[in-house]
Amino acid sequence: TALIYAPAKAGMSSVGVCAVLALVTAAFGHPEAAEDSARRLSFLDEQHIWSGPAQCSDHLSDGPADADLELHLGGLPASTAGETVHLQWWAPRRSHTQYDPLVSPVNCSVYSSIISAYPKFSDAEFNGGNVRISEAGEAVIRVRTPSTYFVRPYVARPHIHLRLCRGASGIENADAAVQLAGVDIWVQQSTGEDGIRVISAGFFAGRSSAPASSASPQPVAVVRGVVAEDLDCLATTLPPSAALEPFVAAAAPVAATSEREALVSSARNGLNLDALEFSPVYRCLLDGHFFDHFSAGCARECPTGAGLAHGQCVRRESGESLVKVAATWRLKVVCGVGDFSLCSIPNVKATLHGARLSIAGRLDIPFQEVEASLAFERPPARQLGDGRTAYVTASVSTRRLPEPEALARLASLPQDVPAMSALFGLPVDSVALIPPGTMPAADLAPLDDPIHSGQRSDPYARPYGDLEPRPVTSLTPEEVVMTVTVGLLLLAVMAAPWVHLCLVRHRRRAEAARAQGTQGAGENVHSAACGCAPISCRATWMTSMTWTTRTAQTAQ
Repeated sequence: TALIYAPAKAGMSSVGVCAVLALVTAAFGHPEAAEDSARRLSFLDEQHIWSGPAQCSDHLSDGPADADLELHLGGLPASTAGETVHLQWWAPRRSHTQYDPLVSPVNCSVYSSIISAYPKFSDAEFNGGNVRISEAGEAVIRVRTPSTYFVRPYVARPHIHLRLCRGASGIENADAAVQLAGVDIWVQQSTGEDGIRVISAGFFAGRSSAPASSASPQPVAVVRGVVAEDLDCLATTLPPSAALEPFVAAAAPVAATSEREALVSSARNGLNLDALEFSPVYRCLLDGHFFDHFSAGCARECPTGAGLAHGQCVRRESGESLVKVAATWRLKVVCGVGDFSLCSIPNVKATLHGARLSIAGRLDIPFQEVEASLAFERPPARQLGDGRTAYVTASVSTRRLPEPEALARLASLPQDVPAMSALFGLPVDSVALIPPGTMPAADLAPLDDPIHSGQRSDPYARPYGDLEPRPVTSLTPEEVVMTVTVGLLLLAVMAAPWVHLCLVRHRRRAEAARAQGTQGAGENVHSAACGCAPISCRATWMTSMTWTTRTAQTAQ
């Protein structure tokens, strides 16, 4: 969930952000892959957790020997005689500043990004493990007190990622995380079910006295306070980006003013930054690379013949007129209940962001050219259960594809339940593509107001924009104004000595003309006043400055 950061002297009362308890973002790969290849890249190829091929029983560990925390989890899929299930977890590196995660995240260290916050699995600072889940569906995990990190312009809440591995090698996507919000510790899941729960949490009594080797990068901030979010807030307010001030690593009091202040939200419906953390596009941009839609991976350069837009290697614009196409699906989804309902407006925002990435991956276009919207059918007054019918519409506006191909690629999306569950990040029970012009009449299937996700309404859009590479010649309007202003000031400074020189010479010639009383001198004076004779102004810059200064002193 999101933390909010602010300058060191900013007041807490004015800070607020409302956002999503959402699901993991998917970025769909190419048609030949039943599973999202880009999503696999993000989940399994990341260096802070081992990837496949691997056996579920590989790398068994209760956690670091010098762990600080021990958590007893329940509600997990139980191991049986026919299938063993393992729980694997990882968290950011240990916080440089001491804090009590069972009381409050205040004083937790904040790293500049995901990349600097997570140690590699091969590092001594790796903060995770792998245990077999018991037949009762329970497991005990241990971690060092985790730090957190910026996902600009947000800050992530301290957390521990969880993923399951079933049978011999069935590694699943990480769709759950233990959220450490002080006294309120819970497991946030994207399954729509209140399944995994924290039975108990406390300090690890058997902690080793030997600390992990510390070759880690330095954090850049600390958490300063906790704010309560409005649970009914539907809009996300993005605090302005700002340069981070250096973190003070000495044993000085935490109140050092040179540290950046971060405020953590204690609400369970805060922004789930997994939508960015597990976005392959965001991860590539964060690492200073492009995201290549053709290989579903990071690239230093785009392939020959590809175009570059918004930091993504995509199809080139064809020069044709703007093509607009759309497709609509009717989904039966399982919403869940309470804090874990996936059908709340904030949660849908994250779902739609994932859909934008996924569909852009199918068309090999930047996701900024895709918009998505979702509208739920209004449930009957006496409906039982937590399932709902949703209509999801994907709209594409691009010059990179002819209309027939764009429509064909949208229609090529797999229509089976598992594929649609992966595409939209929702537990889908059934799916149907709605032919154009066949939406049910409003009186037969009344719909709630649609929820839109585009560049102006997607709460996750700005972090990408902050990381997009921009050509040196490409300036924002603010930069243009500043450049023109600085140029005018420099021009004025450079012209001032020359203007002063002409005025002094004009005054001297006028005095000489009056003294001589001749018409010819008057004509020369007029010439000097109108333009300053070229010969008299050919002094070098330094000579003119010296001459002007000396003349001014003489005049005084």
